[in-house]
Amino acid sequence: MPTTSTASTATSRNRVGPVLHFATGCGDFTVELNAQRAPVTSRYFQALVAAGHYAGSTIYRITTPANDHRGNGGPIRIIQGGLKVGAARSLPALPLEPTSDTGLTHRRWAFSTARFAEDRPYGAFFICMEDSPCLDAGGERNGDGRGFAVCGAVVAGFSTLETIYARAENSDFLQREIPITAVSIHHE
Repeated sequence: MPTTSTASTATSRNRVGPVLHFATGCGDFTVELNAQRAPVTSRYFQALVAAGHYAGSTIYRITTPANDHRGNGGPIRIIQGGLKVGAARSLPALPLEPTSDTGLTHRRWAFSTARFAEDRPYGAFFICMEDSPCLDAGGERNGDGRGFAVCGAVVAGFSTLETIYARAENSDFLQREIPITAVSIHHE
C-alpha cells in the first residue's frame, strides 16, 4: 500500500485550491491544485479542463529506471498525460512558476506541468511516483536549470496511479496508451 507524502494530505486540512478529478481506463484519481502557492499554473490547468482540452487525451508516458535513458539527474519515476507537444501549438505562453518561488517541490505524488521551453508548457501534466529533486529549480533534469512547475498534489486514487505505473513498457512512451475518459473541476 503506497504511503502519502505531506503534500498529499490536503484532505485533512483546509483546501488550498480546486480539485481535479481524473477518470481513466485504470480507475480514478484526484489532484488538489495549490492556487495559493502556484496561482498561475493552477489557473492554467483549470482553463485546460474547462475548455475540454483533455477530452480524448491519454496517459502516454511512464518513466522507470529501466526505460528512462535521458540521463540528466538520473532516472525518474513519473506518469505523464494530457496533451502531447504537437496537439498544443495554439496554447499561450505561461510564465514558469519554479519551485524556488512556490516552495512546492517534486515529492512523491506531486502534480506538475511538462514543458519544452521555460514559458512553453504544452498541456501535459506529470505525477511523481517518488521524490525527484532533479525536477526542481536548480535540478539537473532540465537543461536551463529552472525545473518544472509543481502546482498541486494527488489527494486520492493512489492505488489507481500504482496500477497505471505498473503498466510501464520497455520505452517510456507507451505503445498502449491509457485513456483519460473524463476530467472535472470541483471548487469545494
